[in-house]
Amino acid sequence: MSRPADAAALQANQLGALWATLEQVVTRGFGEESASTAATLLTMLHWTELRVVALAGILGLSQPATTRLIDGLVARGLVRRTAVSGREVRVDLTVSGRRRANALQLRREQLLTRLLQALDAPERAEFERLVSKILVAPVTDRAYARHVCRFCHHGVCTGAACSIGTRASAMERDAGIDPDAWRRAAGDGIA
Repeated sequence: MSRPADAAALQANQLGALWATLEQVVTRGFGEESASTAATLLTMLHWTELRVVALAGILGLSQPATTRLIDGLVARGLVRRTAVSGREVRVDLTVSGRRRANALQLRREQLLTRLLQALDAPERAEFERLVSKILVAPVTDRAYARHVCRFCHHGVCTGAACSIGTRASAMERDAGIDPDAWRRAAGDGIA
């Protein structure tokens, strides 16, 4: 490729192919679970007593769709509801739900780690640097960060290690917004 526009088009195609590869690998790791179910279980693994409305925002689903999803998980014994006050409902994983979420998280990490084996140590360091730059570019706010990170293992990606969360926090500080306000609005267990 001799023209910069051709190189940019090729890189865009490669990025799109990487997305398709990652989607296929991760989806395979979910087994019989839908992506929405996996995202729900993985999100709830790290945040307890989450409000249904906050969960809907993280998942990118409507509140009625999230309620139907939760209904199915309650029927399977993976999630329990707790009424707080009025119409506010919070949800949490049962012991079985926590086991299922841990299994999904482990499988996801195994499959993605296998992909990373194509890179040697210096390439992995460069990969981490470049991916972080790409990941923070579209961050617009905390809600965006929560949605993008709905499949993440939050115990691994904390503080400065999470480029997306770090960018969202910086944007909040720059705008004079208390970064903890979102946590309080979402539920006591959200971080």
